[in-house]
Amino acid sequence: MSKKVSSKFFKRGLAAGALSLVALGSSMQASHAAVLYDHINYSGEMGTWNSGNLPKWANDRASSIKKGKSRQMCENAGCYGRTAPLRHDYSDLRSLRTNLHLGETWSDRISAVR
Repeated sequence: MSKKVSSKFFKRGLAAGALSLVALGSSMQASHAAVLYDHINYSGEMGTWNSGNLPKWANDRASSIKKGKSRQMCENAGCYGRTAPLRHDYSDLRSLRTNLHLGETWSDRISAVR
């Protein structure tokens, strides 16, 4: 095989390897992000967030969450106000009442995660 041909295969191999690493990195990043769902039992997925404020269209809409690496959910943007630790995934945020008043739940209340 000539040097020109082997160089061509080498470059293709490097490109394929680089694409594989990019795909692996993005899937690892996604697995670290919190996934918020519009409905209970992880249905009606809204999106994934690593940390920070939710966009306006997702604000105060989550009814279930898969925590990823997030440690805390916040009632207000900037994580001001009441917060609750994310110890595990919650299929129904109506069951979570940590740091809230009697009768309140975390369903449709999350504005940020960190």
